[in-house]
Amino acid sequence: MVDKDVILAVLQSGIALAGLLLIFSTFLFAKANSYSSARGDKYKLLAKATLLPVLISLALSWVCVDALQGAAWAKDNLLLFVRITLAATAVFAVVGVLIGDP
Repeated sequence: MVDKDVILAVLQSGIALAGLLLIFSTFLFAKANSYSSARGDKYKLLAKATLLPVLISLALSWVCVDALQGAAWAKDNLLLFVRITLAATAVFAVVGVLIGDP
């Protein structure tokens, strides 16, 4: 079982990560519109791919809310969701660096 303070900390980090990724996605869409070549298509693809870690972060926040309401499954699997969120964000970062490389 996870302590209530840990659940609140994870909830805050999930919402913050989703917000930061949305800001990054907006930057990528603006960057993609400035290019009209295949390079712009790479940025558009990367910006669309940003939705996956955003949605995973929001799912993490949803599980946190369930855990705060007393759901046993959510409390037991909360740290697994944190690991999944971190892994998805790391994969996104690596793909972003590889796609953005000229």
